[in-house]
Amino acid sequence: MTWLRLSISSHREYLDELKDLLEKFESSSISYTPYSREAVFDDPSEQARLWEITTLTALLDPAVDLDILLACIRNCIGTQNIIEHQIDVLKDEDWEATYKSSINPIIINDTLCIYPSWTSAPANVAYAIELDPGLAFGTGTHETTSLCLEWLTDNNITGKRIIDYGCG
Repeated sequence: MTWLRLSISSHREYLDELKDLLEKFESSSISYTPYSREAVFDDPSEQARLWEITTLTALLDPAVDLDILLACIRNCIGTQNIIEHQIDVLKDEDWEATYKSSINPIIINDTLCIYPSWTSAPANVAYAIELDPGLAFGTGTHETTSLCLEWLTDNNITGKRIIDYGCG
């Protein structure tokens, strides 16, 4: 199936109205990404907030009448409050296969390899760890993870205890 991807950038006070409208047009998904550059932190004492200017992206059935939808958006939040918008045609594909093709084994100091289950480790590394990316570990490419893995390959830890401090 082909999808229409509509991205609208607006001020955060209009995002709930936009989301509600897009849900009425049976959007399959709605996501938020920053348009402005300010940092957003979750303070437990405050209600979570989005960026001052946020891009809302929705996937829509290609049969939706875009002229009517855009007219409704303009009527809902006002043309002056639409900072930017874009409409793309997004062809359906095997998203899982596309994602998997982007993840390759990571080799640290020619000694340690982290690889997902759908690939194999090279034969020339001393240690190989099969680990599928997920919410907890990811792919091993994050700077802090890479630095820790490099440290492990550079130091003899035989007979020593290691604390994974900050692992969550």
